[in-house]
Order: sequence, then structure tokens, then C-alpha cells
Amino acid sequence: MTSRTLSSAMTQVVEVANGRSVHFIWHGGEPLLAGLTFFEEVNKHSQLFRAKGHSVCNSIQTNGTLVTDRLLDFIATQRDFSLSFSLDGPRDLNDRTRMYKDGRGCFDDVFSGMHKTRDLAKHTAGFYPGGGVIVVVNKHNIKQLPGIYCFFRAQRMGFKLIPVIISGSADKSLAVSPIEFATAMNSLFDTWIDDTESVEIDPFTTMLGNLLTSEPIGCHHSVSCAGNFVAIGPLGDVYPCGRFDGVPEYHLGNVNDSGGLAAALNSSCHERLRHRTASTVPGCTKCEFSAICHGGCMHNAANSGDLMARDPFCSAYKLMYAHMRKYLLGELKRAT
Repeated sequence: MTSRTLSSAMTQVVEVANGRSVHFIWHGGEPLLAGLTFFEEVNKHSQLFRAKGHSVCNSIQTNGTLVTDRLLDFIATQRDFSLSFSLDGPRDLNDRTRMYKDGRGCFDDVFSGMHKTRDLAKHTAGFYPGGGVIVVVNKHNIKQLPGIYCFFRAQRMGFKLIPVIISGSADKSLAVSPIEFATAMNSLFDTWIDDTESVEIDPFTTMLGNLLTSEPIGCHHSVSCAGNFVAIGPLGDVYPCGRFDGVPEYHLGNVNDSGGLAAALNSSCHERLRHRTASTVPGCTKCEFSAICHGGCMHNAANSGDLMARDPFCSAYKLMYAHMRKYLLGELKRAT
């Protein structure tokens, strides 16, 4: 991303937010390939926005292979970025799907970066630089979720579990079905919820909160993610979210064009996406969990052929919500 596009993108996001807090998530690809100079420029823009009274924060979603002492020194000094990592479990599982071009696994490099980030937190009072982990659930590791939990629990690291999304030329043999995912997740939930020394696992914490409050959060389950998320690519192209990046049908505009981001968000395509809710997705209105699911991820739906249909993983969400509700009702009954 050029300096001109970076400045345009960040400035227009803050303007469109109209006083709301803004969270920039730098991801890719691998965002750290942009180099430290790029993030120094991001920091300069962020500081200018804050000086004008805007609430701005930054985070980086990285595969962890390029985390250096110099980067961490910068983060500690500026206190402006948090890091989240991608790691699919212990070495034997992670290195089956995450490897360098020469075939070497990346576990050791990623794990080292995670621990350096944790050490930074210990020595930087009043600032938390992150260290959270995303685990992509795939055919190789879905039966190993208990072991993955024990691994991160031993490290005292919270993590997020997401099913692999097969798109484009991705290896279809890695896919897991919604039923496979829900079955494995419900089994893990039973282990996790009764563990007095557990670590945080998303989506369990998010879904439990949705059940208890009836006010869903999270991009998959909120009323419409189109009102809260937007993706801007390296050339300034605007998409509903990063998963749609490069798909012509969902190209909303460009921050460098006349009208910029504001025009993109007022486009007919984006307006259509805003109206994808539980009331417009066929089959959702009769679902007992529609108010806290809203048809699931619109990209998953589009990836399966129909943006306005239900997310194919809705069947998984439904099984998981039902399982968690049963647990909560059991606990309530015991308490009374």
C-alpha cells in the first residue's frame, strides 16, 4: 500500500466513523511483509487522529514468522499495536499445514514470537501487546482439539477456533463439515466449561454471551456485519470484508476515487448487504436462535452460491447454541 493510499484509507475511515471508535486490523496475506517503516507511518497517522480527539487503535494479525526484536521494541515504545498470531496447535499439527516454501515447519519461529510478545507484556506497564492465537480447524487437527486445548492451556494462552474456509484453489481435502465441526466443538466445550483453570476460547465465550444477553456480537452473528466492518485492499479497493477481496461482484469502490470510502459504503451493493439479516434470509425466521445468529457469515453463504442464503455452518451454530443452552439451563436448575 502506497503512502497516498494509506493516508486516504485511514483518514476516510475515521471520517466515516463520525465520532465512533475505530479499530484498524492490519492483515493479509502476511502484513509484516510491509516492513516496519509502513507501521511507523500508520502510527504517525494514528497519533494525529488521537490529537484531534478520535479514538483509534491498531492490531496486526500475523503468521508470526517475521516478529523481530526491533518490531517489538517499536510496539513497546509507541504502545500502539497489539499482535495476534496464527498457530494450528503444537508442532506436529501446526507444521502439517503451515510451512515454508522449502517444506520446513514454522512452529518454532511462531512460538518464539509469541513468547517474546508475552515477555514484552510483562515489562511494559499499562500496555498489553496481545499474544492471542487463531487456530484454523481442518481435517488434520479436528480430532485433536482436546490436545490443542491442553497445549494452549499449559501455555496460559487464550485462543480462537475457526473452521477452514475452502475458497479459490484451496485444498478441498482440508475441509470439515458443519456437523464434524459442531460435534468436535461441543465435546471440547464440555471439557472446557468444567475446567477450573481454563483459558479463554472463542467462540465459546462469544456464543455464551450471545445466549445470556440476547445481544449478539461477533462478525458471524451480529445483526449485519456490513454496518461495522469494511476491508480496504493494498490498491485502495473497498470490499465488505477481507474475505471478499478480489471478487469483482463485491467491489464497492476505491478510496482514491471521487467520493472515496463514503461513496463505496453508499453503493447499491453495500446497501444490499446491509439488508441481509435474519428477517431476509430464507429459513431464519423460524429458527429459535435467529435473534443471536442472523444467518451466519455472508461470505460463507456467498462462497456456497447464494449470498442471501444461510451460512452453511448455521447447522453447526445451531447445534452449538443448543448444547450451550442445555448446559446453562442445567446449571440454573442446580442453583435453584
